[in-house]
Amino acid sequence: MGNRMTVNFGYDKVTEAIIYCHWGTSEAELKDFFKEVEKQTSDTRFDDPSYLAAKFVVWKSQQLNNGNPLDFVSLGVCQESPGDVIKTYHVDCGNGRNHPIIT
Repeated sequence: MGNRMTVNFGYDKVTEAIIYCHWGTSEAELKDFFKEVEKQTSDTRFDDPSYLAAKFVVWKSQQLNNGNPLDFVSLGVCQESPGDVIKTYHVDCGNGRNHPIIT
């Protein structure tokens, strides 16, 4: 059984994008993701929940695939949070171009 969690991207706990991770993630991993976004692009979109969530899916899927970019499971985009998650992280993108706040 996985460590089912969601990462909710939005503003002030108002969710605009939900990413489901069957094998979990951590606050440290989210911070690593923010650093990689800064490293790999000049347009971080830290202040845009939907763009940042899309970047997270691409980044996380690279850890889960078997060498083929589309060969991954355990990661998805949801319209609402599944009822069986054990942890939810909220990524508040209202912090301007600085790193979002994780709660």
